[in-house]
Amino acid sequence: MILLSTKAGALNSISARACVEDDFHHFRVELTVTAGKVAAIDADSFRFPYVTCPGAEYGLQELVGQPAQAVSSAVFRQADVRTNCTHMLDLAGLAIAQIVNNVPHRRYDVFVSDRHDGTMTGDYTARLALDGSPELHWEASHEEIKSPKLFAGVHLRKGFAKWALSNLPSKQAEAALVLRRCAMISMGRAKNLVAERNAPDWGFCYSQQKERATDALRIKGSIQNFDDRTEDLCRSDLNWIKFEPNNFKPNTEISG
Repeated sequence: MILLSTKAGALNSISARACVEDDFHHFRVELTVTAGKVAAIDADSFRFPYVTCPGAEYGLQELVGQPAQAVSSAVFRQADVRTNCTHMLDLAGLAIAQIVNNVPHRRYDVFVSDRHDGTMTGDYTARLALDGSPELHWEASHEEIKSPKLFAGVHLRKGFAKWALSNLPSKQAEAALVLRRCAMISMGRAKNLVAERNAPDWGFCYSQQKERATDALRIKGSIQNFDDRTEDLCRSDLNWIKFEPNNFKPNTEISG
């Protein structure tokens, strides 16, 4: 689940809050845009796979001073992905786009089924509801969408953002980018992640960089299953997203 909201401030400033919670992550990002540029940004990490993940909060400062763009993926050109958490950077992009597009509230509810054969390469279903209404429903196999016809043959990893922004209405394109990310994350359900001692040095995110992967110890108990309790997703964020205080604490216990 992803929740977003905006609030007008003083001196033509607008603030936005965004949160995400899934099986593997729980993050929040708050930022302010003034005169068309990102003026301030902050993040909180509440549940995450590796002890090093909160360090990526500082990478978001690369966005300060950057022009606010209407498309969320613009932040991946404005900040170095190697110094950022993919999920916090996603949230920042969505929050900025929310401000530029003058959308006060947004909610993404996402469901991705397990692969039919229990591996990362099997067939699966991916669905997204936008503000409570069904928006996208894909049948896919590994990294390729099979149906519906409009999406058939589109690869989730290779050129997806460019295709979506060129072929879909802007709101649906944004939703498609969210569902694509969730489909890729869901592959983790087919892995024995609990057996990992530390992050692999694949270079995909902040903790997986060679210089810190060895120190990126996996956190015990960070993976949760919401299959039978979807109502718990982002439950602790409901007051915060309305710009009320929060006192939620992160999980930082290291696995043995």
